[in-house]
Order: sequence, then C-alpha cells, then structure tokens
Amino acid sequence: MLNPCEKNIHPPRNGLIVTDGGVMQAKCRIGTSFANGPIPFFYICSGGTWFSMNGIGYPPPDCIPGNNGRMNPHELYHGDCNNAAVPKRVVKSFIMNMGTLVSDTSKVQVYCGKTS
Repeated sequence: MLNPCEKNIHPPRNGLIVTDGGVMQAKCRIGTSFANGPIPFFYICSGGTWFSMNGIGYPPPDCIPGNNGRMNPHELYHGDCNNAAVPKRVVKSFIMNMGTLVSDTSKVQVYCGKTS
C-alpha cells in the first residue's frame, strides 16, 4: 500500500524528487537552480501532506537555467535523470545524506521531472 504522500509527488521541471515515502528531497540538474531560491533540505510526510521544517511550502519550484548563487550542493545532481545510472547515484546520496531518517532503503524512489 502506498504512503498517502506518494500520491502527491510533483518533481520540479528540470529536476527530480527522491523519497522513501516518509522523507523527501527535491534536486535540480547542475546548470539549473530553483526558481525561487533555496528550498528546504528535506520534506517530511505527515497526515498525507509534505511539510518542511522551515515552513516553505510544497511542491518545490521548477528548476530554471542558470545558478542563482544560493544553491546548496545537496540540491543538485549531475546528468540526465532518465539515464538509469543517475537515479542510482541520487538514491545512494539520499541514503547517505538522510541517514536514520530513511526508514527502509529498499523503498527509495526517484521521480524525474519534465525537461525543457
């Protein structure tokens, strides 16, 4: 059975979402940045809704060309999300970055956003 938050996955354009269903990160492809500047390091699912610890809403903004100068390295990934090797790297990084917040590493999924 899907976690209710997994029905509410909206990856940013030119970016991706990586999640285990309980905790989630949004990332932009290198060479792009979030349209509205930095976003939360991660979101947590509670009651079927994604929440951030700093009150910034979900879903994350699209990734736009260029670098706004405020991107955290954890918000970026290299390569084409549709190339199988890229999600594998993203999953490995997510598990390492989130540590004990990831409840079941076998459930980590990557959702690629549309590209423009």
